[in-house]
Amino acid sequence: MKKEIIFIIGIFVLLGTMTFIQAQLQGLPSNLDQGELIKMYLQTNPEAKAALSKFVMLVIIFAILMIIDIILRGFAMWKAAKKKSKIAFWLLLVVNTMGIFPLLYLIFAKSPEKEEKKR
Repeated sequence: MKKEIIFIIGIFVLLGTMTFIQAQLQGLPSNLDQGELIKMYLQTNPEAKAALSKFVMLVIIFAILMIIDIILRGFAMWKAAKKKSKIAFWLLLVVNTMGIFPLLYLIFAKSPEKEEKKR
């Protein structure tokens, strides 16, 4: 999760830097701070405003997927620990598949209660 947060912060910094450079190239005043330049640039350039709204939507979707992945991973790791399956537990902890592996584990792993009832 730490990698994803650093990635998102890096994208915001890169976006702000690119907007600042483009604003400078378009001749906007240089005595303004970066936030004011971004606001002016977005007001004068509708394509940049559309691109920013798409970017924000992607960040929101990515954040939702991260939350779903954390929840699925937590349930799957809890189930693996309950079954005392060390290999599955460590695979769930280490391998990042954006919720695919934890979801498959939750669907196909038999619970200990069902296994004990069959005996």
